[in-house]
Amino acid sequence: MDWSQVTALTIPEGNVKQVSTNGVVLWKKGLLPRFVEYIESTGTQFINTGIIPNQDDVWVEVDCQKQVNAPADGMVFAIIASSSPRLNINLYASSQAYFRYGSLNKYILLTNTDRHTYKMAPTGAYIDDTLTFSNTDTSSFVGNTEAICLFGRFANNRYNSMIYPFVGKIYSFKFGQGGTLIKDLRPCLDDNNVACMYDMVTGKYFYNQGTGEFIAGATV
Repeated sequence: MDWSQVTALTIPEGNVKQVSTNGVVLWKKGLLPRFVEYIESTGTQFINTGIIPNQDDVWVEVDCQKQVNAPADGMVFAIIASSSPRLNINLYASSQAYFRYGSLNKYILLTNTDRHTYKMAPTGAYIDDTLTFSNTDTSSFVGNTEAICLFGRFANNRYNSMIYPFVGKIYSFKFGQGGTLIKDLRPCLDDNNVACMYDMVTGKYFYNQGTGEFIAGATV
């Protein structure tokens, strides 16, 4: 890769990232990932997002599509701790979506198996920005210590094992607390051509913790 030293006042062009070496500001080209349309799990891949919801006003938004012939109960994302409220969205083969926020849970019948954006928030559950039901739950996430699993649910609170796999595609995943966006995960390929998720907030990669590899969509 080409390196070019610039002053702090120089604004670089193109795909670059600022780094610092011995106090000298440099710009390294080509460090941002190659974004792809989606990453797809075959049932053995999952991601530990490292997100631990621990406030009352958490919200999650995921843009995804379940495979038609996928296992019946696929958890797109989940925290399922016996000592804390639950937070998950399941997509079923019977064209149902299952939302759980704290102690509130509800099934919504979907009219198709197309790609949709699902959101759980203190105000309720949304599909493609349309409110499907209002949230009346008053459970608190304060004190929760479990992280969110993406593409399934951690087995018995073990972060290296997953159950209820989501077999399908995820196009984006966002998590926030109140008005603050905490994570904004986008599908990508890293410098080694490995399909994973890239956080637009922290600039970190999140990789498969299971077996096999994610399938990457077309570059965007």
